[in-house]
Amino acid sequence: MVIRKHKSGIKRYAPELISVIFGMGNAMFFVAARQYGSPMNPKLEKLDDISFVGACSIMGAFLGGVSYMGLNHFLNWDWREMIFGFRYLARMDDKEKQIELCKEAIRKDSQYGQVSIIMGELLLKKRRYAEALECYRRGFEANQFSRSYIFGHQRAQKVFNWIVSIGNRLLIRKKEGTSDLDYCISKAMSETVYGQKDAAEKKWEDILSMDLGDQQRMELEVLCALSLETLGDHEKAAEVRRRAIGKMMETGDFEIRGESRNEVMRYQGSRFISNTFLGKRSCEQDLEDKIRRLEEEGEHLEELRKRRPHQVARSYGIMGRDSAEPVHVISYDGESLDEIVRLNEKQTYRAIQEAIDILADIHANKKGGTTEKSYFIERIKEVGVRQIATRYHLDDVLEEGVLGEIEEGCTKVSQILAGATHAFYRDANLRNWSRDSVGNIVAFDLEGGRYLPVQLDLVSLLEFGREYLTQREIKKLVKYYMKQYKHYSGERLDEKAFWKQYEAARVQRHFELAGYRARDATRAKEKGKQEEATKNHAMMLFHLESTKEAAQKLLGKRSAMPIERVVDKLYERVRYAA
Repeated sequence: MVIRKHKSGIKRYAPELISVIFGMGNAMFFVAARQYGSPMNPKLEKLDDISFVGACSIMGAFLGGVSYMGLNHFLNWDWREMIFGFRYLARMDDKEKQIELCKEAIRKDSQYGQVSIIMGELLLKKRRYAEALECYRRGFEANQFSRSYIFGHQRAQKVFNWIVSIGNRLLIRKKEGTSDLDYCISKAMSETVYGQKDAAEKKWEDILSMDLGDQQRMELEVLCALSLETLGDHEKAAEVRRRAIGKMMETGDFEIRGESRNEVMRYQGSRFISNTFLGKRSCEQDLEDKIRRLEEEGEHLEELRKRRPHQVARSYGIMGRDSAEPVHVISYDGESLDEIVRLNEKQTYRAIQEAIDILADIHANKKGGTTEKSYFIERIKEVGVRQIATRYHLDDVLEEGVLGEIEEGCTKVSQILAGATHAFYRDANLRNWSRDSVGNIVAFDLEGGRYLPVQLDLVSLLEFGREYLTQREIKKLVKYYMKQYKHYSGERLDEKAFWKQYEAARVQRHFELAGYRARDATRAKEKGKQEEATKNHAMMLFHLESTKEAAQKLLGKRSAMPIERVVDKLYERVRYAA
């Protein structure tokens, strides 16, 4: 969530200081008037001392309060930029640039309600309806001047927001014009935010009765469901949403995303729907087992949403229970962290730090369980070594006894991990987090009820690809995780043991991720997506290199030799096979 940053120094307290001085000045004026008479009324009647002091105090406080409100409103140091900025915004032709300017303004100060409403107008024109609805809601609920709540001021500032937003909307519409459909949607949005249920429902009926294309109707039904849910009509919202999702499933226009063996599906026919819903299919063979696994994930999402309602995706239930491939539909908004992280960017560090905070909260409140040592060795053998060998047709490598060699080398790794703190396994890689339209980090795609060492999730989040965090940043974020874990659980983690377990998790997880990247690379190549195949192949090599480096750091040069030999053998055989 964006947090308002107050100004420092005299600018921060200027309205308060000037208001106190102004109030004291008014009180002194009345004292002088009593003593010497007022220029406006030289024959001012004298009051008794107690009444006069009380009257002066009340009048001084009242005038000081009024001056404080005025100064806090109109000398807020940013208001000129706000007013003139929107006139400049209205003259721009590039909508994406307009939206980015609004986002920047919201990041600077999330309390500017009219900024959110203007952004909602722009998003409407880009058919990014879900984001637009959220901007409308935030805009009309915002506290324009967050430090002033006296004399019923909260209601007044909402009215002020509304008046300014109307003027700014007219500046944009005057230049561009608007269609009947745009107007109706905008009207329905406003009525939704104001809580005018009957008017909003009637407007949505009018919209959906228009002559619309199949794709546009599907999008507007999804938006209608969001609106009805905001108004509290959950039953009708669910009915409209099911109808829209049913049409989406009938098209079959999906792209498989993610490294999970349980397929994550993104709808390709509409950017709006793709940024509103995700589908998840289970890898289980039996239909009952598929439904059970998907239901478990939905239960985990709803449980965690009670703690983090805006930072955990929402489950919309399972579609196609009677079909061979039931799909769990969950909410999705924005873009995945995998798409936005870049080295040496502040937003990358901040986004991952926020994800770390969510992860620590999940682990602290869903901890427990143990894992057999054999589990970790089998995972490296099957997910790491065998996946790479199979995908790149290296059967001869498997015949050379590498599985036995890797078991020998990873025995110490498995012993260290078996003794680590265990918690709910989040599968916290970058593809399983998104950043929504206002900058919140959201967790989605929660795995089944496995409890594994917490360090595995940390490695997935901090080292999922090449160079998006420096080593110094990784160390800071691991320490931040330990601090937040203590905050949420009340339990202090042993730092020395934790770092040793983290290095063991690096060996384990990097080998697993190398196998997943090998799978993704060959899948992409089969589909003719050469650029994606090349990227995943490069990431596979990176994870193999990281496995070797982590093994040397954890075990020492001599003890790490069995792991190194297997990694080197695989690396040399697949190095030029992109």
